[in-house]
Amino acid sequence: MKTTGTATLAAAAGLEKAGQGGIRLNGGQVEGPAAERCVVFQRYPLFPWRTVLANVAFGLEMQGVPKASRDKAAMRYLTLVGLADQAGAHPTELSGGMQMAMLRRTPD
Repeated sequence: MKTTGTATLAAAAGLEKAGQGGIRLNGGQVEGPAAERCVVFQRYPLFPWRTVLANVAFGLEMQGVPKASRDKAAMRYLTLVGLADQAGAHPTELSGGMQMAMLRRTPD
């Protein structure tokens, strides 16, 4: 678990479960990430518990794009940056350069 402040912020953003009790914002229980909350990362904004594919597809997930469509789009981008063979890996398994490649914005 992270330090108390970091853990609280991660739980409020819906990125982690609260250790005990729960987190309520604007009258509702925080169950997971949502478009009305954001996080500013100090390092690469990659979720270590998500696969490379799931990290790349995260923005589309927050927009409500169906899983099959977002996975197809994410694979297209991973192919463009040469990381299609790493789709099932986790960010910690990649080099720093590969992690940076995951973050590149590619025009449609």
